[in-house]
Amino acid sequence: MPIEYYVQKAFLMHYSDYFRKALSGTWKEAEDGVVKLVDVEPAVFNLFLEWLYTQQVPNDCSEYNRIANAGLQFTFSNTGPLWKIKLYVFADRFAVAKLRTALNRQIVNDPEAVSRITWDNFSVTYAFDNLPSTNPLLDLFVDRYYMEWNGWGSVQSLPHEFLHRFLQRVGGERAQGRKASEMFKMDLCIYHEHATDAEKSSCSHKSSLGNGNLALLRQNRGETRLQGMFFSSRPASSAS
Repeated sequence: MPIEYYVQKAFLMHYSDYFRKALSGTWKEAEDGVVKLVDVEPAVFNLFLEWLYTQQVPNDCSEYNRIANAGLQFTFSNTGPLWKIKLYVFADRFAVAKLRTALNRQIVNDPEAVSRITWDNFSVTYAFDNLPSTNPLLDLFVDRYYMEWNGWGSVQSLPHEFLHRFLQRVGGERAQGRKASEMFKMDLCIYHEHATDAEKSSCSHKSSLGNGNLALLRQNRGETRLQGMFFSSRPASSAS
């Protein structure tokens, strides 16, 4: 059964380009004042509403679960990382730029990232299935595995595109005479989508990952990609 939400129209239109277009102009939704989201999980929309009214993303996994399941008859037990990815996909799809940026910073600068590969196979698969192929978070997942994966755990369930990119990363590094066994350091700002060098230099979330002396590099989004880097032609998800 569909769930109805009553949300301040001004908030939706202010923070989301999608809802602003839907609730103004000649769209039918503008006339009715109703926007139907037929394939959005209520739990994810709960997380969006919490952010919409508080302008804060949850701090930890338990808070993500509490907010996601608030008021729902059937609760979900997704992991915190998967909730983050699902909310990020929502923000990307519905053009909620401020939320998208906040989640990007939280995902890239995960405080637990230093000690483990934070992103489980379900989260990685969901991201690859639902984000545009050029999204920097997909690069992040590949690079984190390249730096930290020690052969533990199954990779068979990971998406084909992820595995292809991983092999391209391995091949590209070996072509430069560098091996995965070497100690690398990752500049996390690479995955922040900074529009300019000035924006990057003033980033309040500037950080790095790893203790090595070798930099694991990627070119800026506006530059030509390194030869051999693979990106699929799958288009970005579109809202219905």
